[in-house]
Amino acid sequence: MDEANGSQGIETQAREMGWVPREEFRGSEDRWVDAATFVEKGEHVLPIVKATNKRLQNEIDALKRRLEAAEQTNASAQDTLKALNEHQEAMAKQQYERALESLKAKKKDAIREADADAVVEIDEAIQTLREKQAAPAKPTEPAKPEAPATTDIGTQPWFKAWQKENDWFGKDLRRSGYALGIAQEYQSKGVTGPALLEKMREEVDAHFGPVGGEGASKVEGSRGGAGTPSGSRGGKKSYADLPAEARAYCDKMEARLVGPGRLHKDRAAWRDSYTKQYFAGEE
Repeated sequence: MDEANGSQGIETQAREMGWVPREEFRGSEDRWVDAATFVEKGEHVLPIVKATNKRLQNEIDALKRRLEAAEQTNASAQDTLKALNEHQEAMAKQQYERALESLKAKKKDAIREADADAVVEIDEAIQTLREKQAAPAKPTEPAKPEAPATTDIGTQPWFKAWQKENDWFGKDLRRSGYALGIAQEYQSKGVTGPALLEKMREEVDAHFGPVGGEGASKVEGSRGGAGTPSGSRGGKKSYADLPAEARAYCDKMEARLVGPGRLHKDRAAWRDSYTKQYFAGEE
């Protein structure tokens, strides 16, 4: 009786592990084993299977984490490129307004000194400045609908490989902004992929000079005005020297341009970069 109960218990345990009697077995006859043998083998095999499953699950979890991190990086890169475009537009507007204020102040001085020739020259300079500012705002006919978005290139594998070789992109704001404009122009003509990036590099090098070369040094030198540092009038300018509205703008853009995977590693680097841009060209 005990033997029968034991046999029944073995069969019950075997069935729970997936065993079936011979008459229910649908596989090859020589592969069927009795309940006791099935349980004995299962007790050795199951721990291995469980360990394998756990290892595979860990690998899957790790891949999921890497995929999520990659998606976040791509999203960050796209937002950074968009922020860079917005920043270039904002900087152009700020520089225009400051240049206009400077000319108006000089005109007042010329009027006060009764210098008619200077007044005429300043009026012409103001008109030229206003025409340059208004030119990009004029609609282009015919319109070019659905031109590929420049920010899309930031997600492409060929762009990432190119950026490793051209690490100025995203760091040097002037070069980067110019490059984005070139990219938009060529994308509207149907140029894309590595050919687009090569056009960007060629145009940027032609305009600014190769990175680290004579042309690049001239661009850097011009930021201080005629090759002199911006601090030639009382020391180097800092974030504290910015007017209130400029500081507010700098603070607003910080979240989009500072941090891992963005243009600047920390707040200090961003503020220093923005301050240099804001006071660029001052004598």
